[in-house]
Amino acid sequence: MKRLGAVLSVLVVLGLLAMIRLGCSDSDSGSSTPTNLSTRVDVLFAEKGTLAPVVQSARQRTVSATNQSWEYTLTLENVSKEMLWYANRPDRQSGTETVDYFVQTVWPAVFVEIAPNAVLDGFTRDVQSGFFLIFQDPQYESKRNQLTFHVTLLSSTLENKPESALTIEDIKITILDNSAEDQTDVWSFVQVAPRAAFEPAGTEGVYRLYLNNFYRESYYLGNAPNRRSYLYSVTAFVRNWDTLFEGDPPNASMTSYTDNGVLKVHILTIDQPKYDDENNRVMYTATVLHGDVDAGQPLNSPTLFIEGQLTSPSTTFDATLSATASAGTHVIQVYNNCSETIWLASCGNCKTQTNPCPEYFDPPQGANVEAAPRDHLLFHVDKGWAGRFWPRTGCKFNKDGLCDGGDCCDAGGCVNKDHKFAKECFYSGNPPVLVIEPTFDAPSGNGPIDYFDTSMVDGYNVLMSIAAMPNTYNPSPDPGMNAKYWCTTAGCASSPACPEFLKDSKGNCWSPCQYAVRNGLPTAEQEKLCCSCNMKDPCTCPDPCCDGHYGCSPFTPEGKAHPNMCCDPWGTHNNNRPWDQKYIDYIDAVKKACPEVYAWQFDDFKSTINCRKDEGLVDYKLTICP
Repeated sequence: MKRLGAVLSVLVVLGLLAMIRLGCSDSDSGSSTPTNLSTRVDVLFAEKGTLAPVVQSARQRTVSATNQSWEYTLTLENVSKEMLWYANRPDRQSGTETVDYFVQTVWPAVFVEIAPNAVLDGFTRDVQSGFFLIFQDPQYESKRNQLTFHVTLLSSTLENKPESALTIEDIKITILDNSAEDQTDVWSFVQVAPRAAFEPAGTEGVYRLYLNNFYRESYYLGNAPNRRSYLYSVTAFVRNWDTLFEGDPPNASMTSYTDNGVLKVHILTIDQPKYDDENNRVMYTATVLHGDVDAGQPLNSPTLFIEGQLTSPSTTFDATLSATASAGTHVIQVYNNCSETIWLASCGNCKTQTNPCPEYFDPPQGANVEAAPRDHLLFHVDKGWAGRFWPRTGCKFNKDGLCDGGDCCDAGGCVNKDHKFAKECFYSGNPPVLVIEPTFDAPSGNGPIDYFDTSMVDGYNVLMSIAAMPNTYNPSPDPGMNAKYWCTTAGCASSPACPEFLKDSKGNCWSPCQYAVRNGLPTAEQEKLCCSCNMKDPCTCPDPCCDGHYGCSPFTPEGKAHPNMCCDPWGTHNNNRPWDQKYIDYIDAVKKACPEVYAWQFDDFKSTINCRKDEGLVDYKLTICP
């Protein structure tokens, strides 16, 4: 029997998933008649199988034309005649069913209209591998004990897609339920570790489940029709548990081996996660729904599959937006590459040009997050959202997520709906702070389009960047769009040389406008440094009516509102001496280090990135300390 001691990489999606051997009948089956076939997870076992590329001309129907080159026939041999299933929360049912029942009854009732996603674990060439796939067209030959599917490969541990047939052994397939509602996205998690153990918790059927020496990254998988998968740090998962599951603990399946090589399969409800940094382990309170537990026995190579984070569109949009909103969210994957913890904040959806973030709006789901060094985490943004994200540093929140007294962050601190400085932000952050400003799904002649930028108009503290995730956007720009600014990176990886008079005691850099306000410069000079519209200066000031009469970028021949109302290059700025003396050095420093970052309010022409996808939504990666 193969043991699960293969050397694994944590840098490839799904590469850490434990493999399951044939056979799973070591306990009672729970309810044998599930109440709702469409809201459950099905688990299938086989001794071996073959993944063979499909000849495209022979394929008449496909999930997506863009995925045709990733289509395969999966043939499973020596299939276990019984499968496991378990219901989604809040139900706590589990049981067994025959493969024939699954193919003849469950599949036609649930998966014909929308093909399901599935996770396949197994050994390929004696290397432990995992695959994330779309499953279609099951064909079961009971006499030969053979089951075939047409599958579309969404992601793999292999560096390149398989060009020839792969033999896979010791197979477990977890078939995800489809999203239950048109206005709901469903996501599942996969966590793995070298070792696990159950310990009694003092109540019958309830245990403490320990994942020891766990792998830092878990995997975040979309349920159909969503076809996306991302990394998610286990430590961030534990911290954000209440946000992810909102008091309704999820069900999970865990597969593992004893030291004697015996397969163990458990169906659980898990809750109350705790991260033990000193011993590098995660603990859950686990209520057993299926499977015998031998408390204290070490378990090898456990895979914990956790069902069901639901994300749905916000109810805070205005009537026009909510009336046109449909299912789906943008996924923002955050990676903190800094050596310190960052508290990422957000606010927005104000829907005005002149007042981008002044009032209370619900933030994107999970967007006010704590990111430890090297954390991967995610949050969701609804269609049509517009606003800003910014990094907060040096924060010292109390157990209630509030500051004791005033602002307790070194930079970027913000207040909640009750105007108290807090971890949850409902207003924009205090400068100096770098800001990422996205607008999602804005109307355009070619369909909804995203545009976003990174801004140092309010100074900067920690550098960030944002870029579209591969394979989630149209590779070619829309007509009239510059390829340089199509779905590329907005941000900065190199700190500008901050002028000495703008530096603060924490190493952050004020913008000249914020410097003027903070230091109480005369009103007239503040207006000039901040481009106050009271100045009526056509070279540096926006018109309060946003009709394009004022405002331009000193670095380009075009401005934000009107291409013909901008100043000539540098010489014309001499009529605004405070601007020349204080702001131009700052702009020079920003543009030298970060050419595509906003240096001041109307620096649009070379600082805004556009991106769009014909079908679906674009996802993004936001990197802190890129």
